[in-house]
Amino acid sequence: MKLKQFAYGFSIVASALLLTTSCKKEDPVKQREPDKEFISAVDAVFLEEMVNDVVLIAAQGNESITSDMDFYGKATNSPAGSSVTVVNNPISEVTTITFSNAICKDGRKRNGAITVDYSMSSTVTNATEFRQSGFKAEINFLNYTVDDWILSRNGGDKFVITNLAPAAYVPSLTVLSWNVDAHIGLTKIITQTVSLQLTWKDTRKMSLSNSTSSVVLANNASPIDWDFANIQWYGSQTDPNAKINVITGKTGQAENYTTVIPDIDGWRFTKSAFCSPMGTAFQGTTSATPVFYEEYHPFTSGMMRLQVGTIGIKDERRVDLGPGLCDNKGIITIRGITYPLDLRD
Repeated sequence: MKLKQFAYGFSIVASALLLTTSCKKEDPVKQREPDKEFISAVDAVFLEEMVNDVVLIAAQGNESITSDMDFYGKATNSPAGSSVTVVNNPISEVTTITFSNAICKDGRKRNGAITVDYSMSSTVTNATEFRQSGFKAEINFLNYTVDDWILSRNGGDKFVITNLAPAAYVPSLTVLSWNVDAHIGLTKIITQTVSLQLTWKDTRKMSLSNSTSSVVLANNASPIDWDFANIQWYGSQTDPNAKINVITGKTGQAENYTTVIPDIDGWRFTKSAFCSPMGTAFQGTTSATPVFYEEYHPFTSGMMRLQVGTIGIKDERRVDLGPGLCDNKGIITIRGITYPLDLRD
């Protein structure tokens, strides 16, 4: 009798364990296949570069005495008849940078024009140039293209650059920075009926972390020497774990995405003028042997948090542009798994 009671009791416990085990559900996150969608990260970095690219063209064109801009002038292998011209009209307070079938020093082919309307600058400082306190300019595009991409102010929305330096600043004591508030669209025509479209709408800051050097900015009356400039590009967040909740743009897959590039050392995107496939001797040197790089990679370091689509449907990505090498490669981390990332050249 006791044996039967033991067997009966054991069978109840075993049945309960079996029921508990069979009802237990695995974490749906663990059940998902590894997320290896990388193109959204490539698009997001590319859009940051294109916006920063326009800002630097506006800056170098506005302060250029000649059309030989430090980073965007015509390269030696540009086709015959191609040109880059800069015209500043002090009456209308507009600088116009025009490209005609030009291969520029950064290796990109450009056509069309960018206008820099600085009539909205401060009347107190009478700023007319990018480096001056109170400088504020609106950017417009006139049939402007970079390689196969058409750039436009999305829906006619804004593209405004504002110098953040205090009035009567001392160059040797002040790190120059600018606020960039823009909404742009990029379109690449694939066929007569198919096109790739990207959008970017956000606010960024750009700074010259070494602008206190007299080599970069000798004085208020001299233009910035961009050959020596250490360019940094970042958002307003100071917390790398800040909540991602503001839509930055739309990828080529027509998905909304948001980003965080914190204003923190190691996170800010950094640009090096050395990284050019043209082998141009930058950094103010004339006798140095040019170094030829396999691919053009304008941002050489920095990190970005990226959320594509709805939180919870797709995993957050972390994009690392690397340790400062002149290559077109980065690293992407998704759910703790790290993959190599080839960026768009």
